[in-house]
Amino acid sequence: MSIPMLLSLNIAGYPFVGADVGGFFGNPPTELLVRWYQVGVLQPFLRAHAHIDTRRREPWLFGEENTVLIRDALILRYQLLPYIYTQFYKASVDNSPIMRPLWYDHPADTSLYTNQVEFLLGDSLLSSPVLESNEKSHLVTLPAPEVWYDYHSYNKYAPGSVHIPVKLSSIPLFIKGGSIVVTKMRVRRSSQLMESDPYTIVVALNRKSEAKGDVYIDDGKSFEYQTISLVIRI
Repeated sequence: MSIPMLLSLNIAGYPFVGADVGGFFGNPPTELLVRWYQVGVLQPFLRAHAHIDTRRREPWLFGEENTVLIRDALILRYQLLPYIYTQFYKASVDNSPIMRPLWYDHPADTSLYTNQVEFLLGDSLLSSPVLESNEKSHLVTLPAPEVWYDYHSYNKYAPGSVHIPVKLSSIPLFIKGGSIVVTKMRVRRSSQLMESDPYTIVVALNRKSEAKGDVYIDDGKSFEYQTISLVIRI
């Protein structure tokens, strides 16, 4: 339910949205909580939040193996902060949705109209979250006409539907060919400590061996962005 709701809100002009990780009510099983973090880190707004009567859900309460999986998901979020921050800048300028249904960038493909699970994060990344318990083979939809690359392995995929093997640690995420995604890869305890860290530029070539991208930079804390900010186009 939460993914279609967030997609609808983004299309309606409310981009800064996200679902409470684990759900506000109830006590999700451990596998579901891990999966919820894995999709939550790719939504515009991320928080773990629940009703006071739910059981404690701190990531370290579910065994070391699951703590590592949740930590890895959060690390992915931190890696992508330059890219996500750039999407927020674009939304502030032209109201473009940050989290968008697949058909938003591919309106001619009517087969995408009913897909309410997979989504685009900005115009360069595609998330295909694993939502079924004990899933071992996951169906991913990669819109035409561009090729796509696995964010983690850089394996190249032709557009269409493809089954990929998954395990509990898997976070299916793909880069559209022709894109440049700007990241920061050093692991820190907070985004504030990342301020002076170097950028890592991930280049995903299209069929013509071309790619382009951009990154928005300001001081991240003041209203100085109104007069002092920088958009670098690569």
